[in-house]
Amino acid sequence: MQTPVWMGELGWWHYLNGNYQKSVDLLSAAAQQRPGDPILRLRLSRAQIEIRRYGDALQTLDSAAYEQRIQPGMAMVRPVAKWQAQEKDEALRDFDIALGGQPEWENSSWVKALYSPLVAQSIQEMQAERERRRMKAKVAASR
Repeated sequence: MQTPVWMGELGWWHYLNGNYQKSVDLLSAAAQQRPGDPILRLRLSRAQIEIRRYGDALQTLDSAAYEQRIQPGMAMVRPVAKWQAQEKDEALRDFDIALGGQPEWENSSWVKALYSPLVAQSIQEMQAERERRRMKAKVAASR
């Protein structure tokens, strides 16, 4: 009964240790045994992003019935996956939603301390693109 839980925890520890493929393997197996567990699916999607399986990560997120009651730290998974999958407009829309619920995502030191380099880089790029678009809109509005 507890096997998927422990497998999921072990998979998450592999993620935190930077062993993303092993993390995907363990989290996938755990999520198959507990398909209704949104935390397992969200953790799996984060690991899938790290091994560049963006489509799988987005599909995993969709199957996780992405809800607000899920851990706040997971809110940025969808925008990062979309950003890495080159779905820039959708990523920025989801990024703004995530920031609305957790403004600390704008603190690069906080992000770098708690998340992988890929996540930190993606967030930095989304912030820069959002600012670039704001400036472009501001210039267009002043004409």
